Amino acid sequence: MAQMVIDKEMEGRKTTLFLSGRLDYNTSPDFEQAMLDAFRYADTLVIDLYKLHYLSSAGMRVLLAGQRKANKEEKTFSIVNVSKEIAALMETMGFTTIFKMQQADAGTDKKESDT
Repeated sequence: MAQMVIDKEMEGRKTTLFLSGRLDYNTSPDFEQAMLDAFRYADTLVIDLYKLHYLSSAGMRVLLAGQRKANKEEKTFSIVNVSKEIAALMETMGFTTIFKMQQADAGTDKKESDT
């Protein structure tokens, strides 16, 4: 069974969710719930994909739902530390025009919040 770990860091009204493993059909419900929980308290939600190895269409659907919720509630939603492979997939699907995204820097092991 696919696994994903979600770590959370809160700083004021900003929450960062750090995903590692796989975001797919089996793990997307857990991520969606974590994202909805974070939106209750955060004005800014950052999704850090530095340790995400796989993203399926089910995972992309949840990311899209997060962006829509942020737009509806006038909150900020961004995706950071996106690998080249996942960025290429998102570009192919046309998602790079929807999301505020930042690609991962090669050789960095920093969390987005450390910068």
